Amino acid sequence: MRDDRALLHDILERIQLTYTFTKEGREIFMSSRLIQEAVLRNLEIIGEAARIVSEDLRNQHPEIPWRQIGAFRNFVIHVYWSVKLERIWQIIDVDLPALENLIIQLLPEIDTDSPNES
Repeated sequence: MRDDRALLHDILERIQLTYTFTKEGREIFMSSRLIQEAVLRNLEIIGEAARIVSEDLRNQHPEIPWRQIGAFRNFVIHVYWSVKLERIWQIIDVDLPALENLIIQLLPEIDTDSPNES
């Protein structure tokens, strides 16, 4: 199992990849199935990483909506036919920047600790 530090770096990397895929804006995202699929895959990975961080980390940082992020991953995987592109764009535009800021603030604390093996 990956440690919390690696999982947080995975989340940050996938957020940044999502920004790369969507840098051309909403209209291109809405019209490109390839970009949509790439973004959804990154959101799945973000959700999986958030789902498996240690219970200690979740308890120490309740400001990060770990459970909701993991639940969205489950929704995308198990109820994929109901995914709304407008909601995905809102996640890209609003939720990911907020999550990115929280992870960036948290990483120095985690990077100075010893790895937390789960």
